[in-house]
Amino acid sequence: LHGPGRPHRDFEELKAAVERGGLAAMELVAITMRSEGMLSCRALSFRGTTFNMRIMQLEPEQTAMYTAAAELWQRLFKVLCNFQLSEKRFLQSMYGKKGPGKHMDVATIMRYFWSMQQQFFKQLLISLKVDKAVQMANDALTRGEQVVISMWSTGEALMELGLQRLPSGPDGQGAAA
Repeated sequence: LHGPGRPHRDFEELKAAVERGGLAAMELVAITMRSEGMLSCRALSFRGTTFNMRIMQLEPEQTAMYTAAAELWQRLFKVLCNFQLSEKRFLQSMYGKKGPGKHMDVATIMRYFWSMQQQFFKQLLISLKVDKAVQMANDALTRGEQVVISMWSTGEALMELGLQRLPSGPDGQGAAA
């Protein structure tokens, strides 16, 4: 994706282009990687591999970014609550006491809000790890190792944990749910 014969000289230039291009640029990178065999959309297994958990300390600017994002989401929550209160009052004035219940689904609104907040922070935290992951991958390549970077959870660990908690079937495997 970068280097001689590519549109970007180095990773930093590619990273800057993707940051400027946003979601569309990320999609283009994924399509390019898939078409060149650098990315597979299949599930991966951990069999035959090793991995190490590393704790990454946030840089001061990353901590400031996270704090600013948390403060933004707190403000958004207050705005949403104020909006819902205003909407409830409006619906009561238009339709009476039962109006808000018929015309406003607070539970769904809040479910969407919390879901979006969770997705936002998941992506923020992943993005804060990119530079360190690239450094670790380059170090491994220098040592002659092969590197697989997963941008998505394989779900394998959770699936295996779930199967272990199920009563065993006749073959000793977890019973199908």
